[in-house]
Amino acid sequence: MNFAEEKPILGAIAYNIIFGFAYLPLKFLTEALQGSTSHLLSLRFGICFLGLWLMGKTGVITLRKIRQMWRVAWPPCLMYVLSSFFEPTSLLFYPTGKASVILALAPLFSTIFAVFIFREKPTSAQIACMLVSFMGVAVVNEGGEDAEATTLGFILCLAGAISTAMLNNVIRKSGVSLSPWELSYIMSFTIFVVYGTASLIQFGAAGDILGYVRPLTNIKVIGSLFFLSIISSLYANSLRNVVMEKMQMAKATSFTGICTVTAILAGVIFLHEQFEQKAAIGTIIVLLGVLGVNLCKRTAVHTANADK
Repeated sequence: MNFAEEKPILGAIAYNIIFGFAYLPLKFLTEALQGSTSHLLSLRFGICFLGLWLMGKTGVITLRKIRQMWRVAWPPCLMYVLSSFFEPTSLLFYPTGKASVILALAPLFSTIFAVFIFREKPTSAQIACMLVSFMGVAVVNEGGEDAEATTLGFILCLAGAISTAMLNNVIRKSGVSLSPWELSYIMSFTIFVVYGTASLIQFGAAGDILGYVRPLTNIKVIGSLFFLSIISSLYANSLRNVVMEKMQMAKATSFTGICTVTAILAGVIFLHEQFEQKAAIGTIIVLLGVLGVNLCKRTAVHTANADK
């Protein structure tokens, strides 16, 4: 965590690479849990919350009581619940490739919101480079979709991008009063309670309440949940919280394309997926856009902690 505070660019690269690799266990768990989003999220963030709670109890990190943090933490918790719902649900009504292109608009929305919330003023060159990264994601996901794109799916995708953008901004705002660990702690608790309740209701209605914990008898499920819960949700989310506090929003969110690139490469290396020419071209475009945003000089008014 200290390296992210001192070199937030390295922190941004690290958490996006972890998020990219997280697609592998996420894909496996989606199949293992029969596509139940609420079940997956409740297990994932329940383990993450337990891990943070144990770290707090053993003195590894300092955590205040949830009720002491709630007044400041409810905005990111709400946005996290919404983005966690909109993004996976949109894939039920919209082709995956096209959905990822719309969701890739989140960095642009984040930068726009930061103009009003933090009075940041990204340069025209930074905006242009962000659009270049977006074009790279579009190239990677161009064509090849059989699923029907619906209006509802488009709306859900757009809502997912907007809620993620708002999440990035309220994380920074709440980060003034809460540590990165505390933010991860209370956000994980909220996701666990909301989706855990929904999942238990589903299993209870089906008369199979023990079905909630049955997947934990599978060693592959446990291993996949460990990566998603501890490496991704606990560690990488805390890195993201640091980065959002320390960097200008345009720069912090410009690294999102690295997540897409990592997911593609992980699929090629571990799942032996085909690496098409368009994927190579899109990857280069994404990385050029990220590089451009971070090399551009800026004339911005921003929070005192940004870009230290």
